[in-house]
Formats: sequence, structure tokens, C-alpha cells
Amino acid sequence: MGLSGTLPPQLGNLSFLVSLDMRRNNFHGELPPELAQLNRLKVLNLGVNNLNGLLPNWFGSFQGLEFLPLRNNSFTGLMPPSISNMSRLAILILVNNSLEGKIPEEIFNISSLEMISLGVNSLSGSLPDYMCFHLPRLRFIGLSMNKFSGQIPSSLAQCSELQALSFSFNKFTGNTPKEIGNLKKLEVIYFAMNSLTGEIPKELANLTMLKFLDLSDNNITGEIPREISNLHNLEKLNLGWNTMSGSIPVEIFNLSRLKLMSLAGNKLSGILPSTVFYGLPNLEELYLNDNNFVGDIPESISNSSRLYFIILSDNKFTGPIPISIGNLRLLQVLDLTSNNLVCDSSYGPIPISIGNLRLLQVLDLTSNNLVCDSSYPELSFISSLANSKNLRKLSVSNNPLNGILPDSVGNLSTSLQTMYAYGCGLRDCIPDRIGNLSNLIILSLYNNQLTGSLPITVTGLLKLQAIMLHINKLSQVSLEYFCYFNNLGVISLSFNQIVGSIPECIGNVTSLRYLYLASNKFNFAPKTLWNLKDLLVLDLSSDSLTGPLPLDVANLKIATAIDMSINHFSGGIPTTIGDMQNLHQLSLAHTNCKVPFQSQLVVC
Repeated sequence: MGLSGTLPPQLGNLSFLVSLDMRRNNFHGELPPELAQLNRLKVLNLGVNNLNGLLPNWFGSFQGLEFLPLRNNSFTGLMPPSISNMSRLAILILVNNSLEGKIPEEIFNISSLEMISLGVNSLSGSLPDYMCFHLPRLRFIGLSMNKFSGQIPSSLAQCSELQALSFSFNKFTGNTPKEIGNLKKLEVIYFAMNSLTGEIPKELANLTMLKFLDLSDNNITGEIPREISNLHNLEKLNLGWNTMSGSIPVEIFNLSRLKLMSLAGNKLSGILPSTVFYGLPNLEELYLNDNNFVGDIPESISNSSRLYFIILSDNKFTGPIPISIGNLRLLQVLDLTSNNLVCDSSYGPIPISIGNLRLLQVLDLTSNNLVCDSSYPELSFISSLANSKNLRKLSVSNNPLNGILPDSVGNLSTSLQTMYAYGCGLRDCIPDRIGNLSNLIILSLYNNQLTGSLPITVTGLLKLQAIMLHINKLSQVSLEYFCYFNNLGVISLSFNQIVGSIPECIGNVTSLRYLYLASNKFNFAPKTLWNLKDLLVLDLSSDSLTGPLPLDVANLKIATAIDMSINHFSGGIPTTIGDMQNLHQLSLAHTNCKVPFQSQLVVC
């Protein structure tokens, strides 16, 4: 509903009221004390409003209350111990408020409690060892996103009805208690983003009902216990970003209900067996990045036909990209960055079958050893990607492709936003049809051997925010092409062979933050250049600029770096340059300029 205002105190006159449900409105202000008169109340649901102030002590008068959801409000201060007077309370939900301090110990004496949900607050302190001694019905404890510290108590095993433990994003330390393995009904363990240490206890293998196990972002050591393979109901296994070592026990690859496997950011090693994916028919997300895995990526990966995320970056995988990946028709993200993958002599750097991935959004093959066959210099795999109509990011950078961008680059999805092909040994011209990529935001083709001109069709890339073509052999680039771009923040054309003048209209590109034109043969910089008042970095070094430095250079008041060294300027350095208080780097070396006596900066 859309009710607003404060809760009327007259509600306290409804002495026979059993249930008061005001959730999902826009009520604000503090709770009226008259509500304490509702001594027959069993349900008080005020969740998802804008209520504020302290939780009142008179909550203790609700001795028959069973259901208290106050989530998504702005309550502050401490939790009142008087809550423990609610001797029939089953559900306590205070998620997403601004509560602080410790949980009152008395709350752990409410034997009727089935759910304690206190996540997303600023609660702190440690959990008492006896917290489960008087909670025989407790099914859920949610404490995530607070400031709790100390060890997770082993006495949790006394809460024999527990189905979910959510302690993520706190400051818990010590080992994961092995006693948790006695909670036979447990389905969820979320202990991510703490400072837990030690090894994963083998006793967790007793939790045969477990569906979600997340111990990510801790300091857990040792090997992955093979006993985890006993968790036949497991759907999510996240052990990422710890310091675990050794190989993955092969038995884990038989967890047939697994939908997510994340072992990223550890020190795991070894090979993936060729049959590894036969036992994972329901796998949807696979994160093995930032480890030390070696060997080939198994062709059996296509047996996990529901995969839509594959992140294997920053390992030492070798061999070619498996052809069978093209059978993963639901795949959206394929990230194989920073491995040692090589070409297959029969199909080149990337299998044509990847063109079958019609839902693909991200293809990142940066920093591998993919080499093109010199007898087929065109990057034919570009043509195969034309069917991937959802492709947003394509990166093949830092591979020795040594090929030619084909005209078919214009057939890539108009959804493409970022294209990275730097450091690839690309040669010949930039094809005209690159202008078809009308939604391109970043075009990065630097550090190649591209020659000729920048085609006029780039004027169609009106959403472009960064174009990086430095360190090539381009000779004909008209900066006028960029004069009417509203979002362009980076132009990087340094270290080419461009001849001519910087056009007057460059001053129209008020979105520019970085302009790199160094090591070309530009011979004229217009006065309008100094109208780019939001420019942070300007590099015109090693060009052929002449004439005096204009007084207007001081218009670049927020610039942090200006390099105009190795040119043919004449006259003195404008004293106004002393007003550029944000400058960290200024170089006018080898420019024939003279430093005036009254200059406020020493430049060289």
C-alpha cells in the first residue's frame, strides 16, 4: 500500500486486536507508546517502512506476541532486554535497521524462538557459548552484515532443529566448529567474509541435507576434504578467496545437484581430469580463477550443458580452447584470461563453434598464447561471433594473433560496448565497417602495427567514451571525427605517424579528460584547446608545435599533468601557469621557451 504519516496513537485503543499488519507503507516517526496496551497482540508486522527511534522497552508488555517483523526500517540504538518477556515469540526479524551494541543475553532464553534474523545492522560483540542451551525450536539464525567478533560457538550444535546459519560479513575468527556437523537438518551455511582460520572440518560431511556451503573470503587453509563429496544435496559450494592448497578431490565432481562451484582465489593446483564434467549435469556457474591449475580444459565441459558463467582466468591452463564449449548454448560469460592457451592447427586461435553461443555477453581471452596461422591472416573467428547478438565485451588482447581485422568486424553485435585487441600484432588498416558498432563505449587497439587511416565511419560511434590507438603506424587520423562526440573522455593517439593540425572544433569535446597526441607530427594547437576546462592530462610532447605558449593554458585549472616537451615553442612561459595549483607534472623540456623572472613555477 501507499499509506504515510505516523502511526496514530489511537491504535492502542483496539484492545481486542490480535494482529496488526502495517508492512510495506511509508510510515515514519517513532512507535507510539499507546501500542503497549495491545496485550492480546500475537502479530505485529511493521516491516518495510521508514520508522525510526529506539526499540521501546514496553515491547516487554507483549507477552503473547509470536510474530515480530520490523525489517527495513531505521530503528537505532540497542536491542532492549525486555524483548525476552515475549515468552511466546517465534519469529524475530530486525533485518536492515541501524541497531548497535550486543544482543541482549536474555533473548537466548526465549525457548519458543524459531527464527532470529538480525542481519544488516551494526550489532557487535561475541556470541555466548550457551546461546543454544534454551533454544530447542530454533531453525534460522541470521547475523550477516554486522560487526560480530570472536569465535563461532561450538554450542550451536545444541540447536538441533537448525536449518540455516547466516554469519557472513562479520569479524568472526578461529576455526569453523566441527560440532556443526551434528546439525542433521542444516541446509544452509553462510560464513563468508570473516576471518576464519584452520581447515574445513571433515565433520561437515555429516550434513547430508546441506544445500548451500559458503566459506569464501576467509583465511581457511589446508586441502579440500574429499568427504565433502558426501553432501549429495549440495547446490552451492563456495570456498573462494581463501589460502587452500592441493588438488580438487575428484569425488567432488560427482555432486550431481551442484549449480555453483567457486574455488577461486586459492592456491589449488593440478589438472582437471578429462571426465570431470560428466557428473555435474546441473552446473550453472564455475569459478576456478586465480589458482595454479595446469593442463588442458577438458572437452567434457560441454556435459555441464546448463553452464552460463565460466571463469577460469589467471591459471596455467594449456592446450587449445575446447571445441565443445560451442555446445554450451546457455553460456553468457567465458573468461579465460591469463593462461597459456594456444591455437589448434585445425581451427586457429578460437574455435568457430563459439559462434553457436547466441547468449554470449562476455568473451575474454586476454593474455594467452593464441597465434594465427600466417597463411590465414584474417581473424576468421570474428565472423563466427556474428551470431552472438548479446555480446557486450570482446577482449583478445596480449595474444600474438599477428593478423588482420576483417570487414566482418562490422557484423558483430550492435550490443558490443567494449572491444579490446591491444598488443596483438594486428596489421593493415582498421576496417570501415567498424563504424557499425553503434553502441561501442571503449575501443582499444593500441600497441599493434595498424597502418593507413582511421575510417570516417568512426563518426557513427557516438557513444564512444574512450578510443586508444597509441603505438601503431597510423598516418591519417582526422581529429575532426571526434569533435561532436558528447561522451568522449579519452583520446589516445600517441606514437603514430599522424601529420597535420589539431582542429579548432576540438574545443567542443568538453567531456575530454585525457588527450594523448605525443610523438606524432602535429604542427598546430588551436586556442580552443585551452577551453577544455575539465582536462586532467594533456600530452603533446615530441610533436612539431610552434609559436608562443598561450596565456590561456592556465584555463586548464584542474589538470594534473601537462607534457609539451620536445616541440618548437618560442617566447616565454606565461606567468598565469602559476595558477594551476593541481599540477603534479609539468614538462616543457627542449621547447626553446624562456622562464621569466616573475614566474611562480620552476619548469625545465
